[in-house]
Amino acid sequence: MGAALRRPVDYLTGLSFQDNLSDIHAQGQIWIRYRVDVLEAAGFTIRRDGSQTETILPGTSLADIQDLIEPGQRTTLSARFPPGHVSVWTSQPEWLQWFRDENAAKQQRQFSAQTQRLFSLGEYLGQ
Repeated sequence: MGAALRRPVDYLTGLSFQDNLSDIHAQGQIWIRYRVDVLEAAGFTIRRDGSQTETILPGTSLADIQDLIEPGQRTTLSARFPPGHVSVWTSQPEWLQWFRDENAAKQQRQFSAQTQRLFSLGEYLGQ
């Protein structure tokens, strides 16, 4: 599952999605489509930031995330996203808890309740 909040970079940038499925659809793979109105109703923040340089995780400083940065990882608080990129996240306290819960669940080869909830909001597109 590529949308599990496990990597520090995902914590920093939000979960990444593309706004045009035809650009990334590959035959034989299963894709999950999310509707913006459904995600927003569930409390997610959506930012269409493709082709723009944006501050990642607005309101965060490097000091706030120091313990999430992997050794030797170069980290800045802004990034330029590819065309069609959409960032999705929740409030900062919920986001940090999700990150911690997901990494704990990973040790058990499972997914956190937050990740399971995210997947329940999507529409599965066939192979």
